[in-house]
Amino acid sequence: MTPMARVPSRANQIRYTLDEANRLVRQQRRSGGRWRTADVRTGSLSLDDRQRLVFRPDPDAAGASWPSEVRLDGQWRLGADHRLGLAVRDASGARRRTLHLRGSLASADAHSMGIELRRQTLDGRLRSERLTLAGAWHADRRNRLSFRVQRGRGAADRLTLQGAWDVDRRHTLRYRFRDSPSGRSRRELRFAGWWEVPARHRLVYRLDSRGSAAFEFRAALANRTLRAADGRVAYEAGIRLSGGRRVRRRIALYGSWKFGPGFSVTFDVPSSDARRSRVAFRARVLKLGPREVTVELRHGRTGQPVATLECSRPQTDRAGWFARVRSSSGRWEASAGVRVAF
Repeated sequence: MTPMARVPSRANQIRYTLDEANRLVRQQRRSGGRWRTADVRTGSLSLDDRQRLVFRPDPDAAGASWPSEVRLDGQWRLGADHRLGLAVRDASGARRRTLHLRGSLASADAHSMGIELRRQTLDGRLRSERLTLAGAWHADRRNRLSFRVQRGRGAADRLTLQGAWDVDRRHTLRYRFRDSPSGRSRRELRFAGWWEVPARHRLVYRLDSRGSAAFEFRAALANRTLRAADGRVAYEAGIRLSGGRRVRRRIALYGSWKFGPGFSVTFDVPSSDARRSRVAFRARVLKLGPREVTVELRHGRTGQPVATLECSRPQTDRAGWFARVRSSSGRWEASAGVRVAF
């Protein structure tokens, strides 16, 4: 039988913890006495299919009194210093205590969070290992990035990144932070995905095509009047950090406007994974002139007014603009377009 972190017997209680070198420490006490270190072992750390932490001692380190593996079950936590912890029940079952893993956030994709661990081997050398938690990313109510760990049987733990994210010039969402525990080196998580605008005050960064992993932010247009020749749509989102501090982020999406039949308007944005995001609107002409056209953009699905788009002759030889009016069956129809090369 595989030993677990919680041992209910009060006659001879055993519990496990981790030291600074990610070695497993076995502690022991009798009849409510004080906990004392009984043994320390080097070994590897991994996860099972229920996201439990599994410690396997190095072959030369295991003894007759040491099990072949120890499974630690509990709730995953992420501190403000980006250190990963596992909250387990004490041997008595009365309270939780947190085992802190020494390592750093190293990678992220739609359904995983990677932790790079540094552990000590039997001969005293340091070795790197990778733990990969399974789950899905999303944004919480404060517009922070959060990872939901799926532990099986419907249980889930939420790990929230306490800092602020931003977006680079290639429209990639990223999270930059100071490494723990020294805080000297900077690290970065980059999320491959694409942008969508599902509603007037919503901005979504989608991480997979199934829709099970996405950051849905509360955001608003930075300017309700847009110029097609600029080839840019800017949003603003507020991020509420711990302690009540608020940070504002501007998300500038660069792309090209295209007018289609039936007064449909799209804004095409290249994404970080080589695909193009397409934001679709419905348009209503407000002003039509020989050198410019102004349309009201409405959300393609909800019909809500979004912004006003001004299409005027671009000041570049690489751009083309057109506007035309025609009569069909007694009805006047107007169409306009701008094509800008980037």
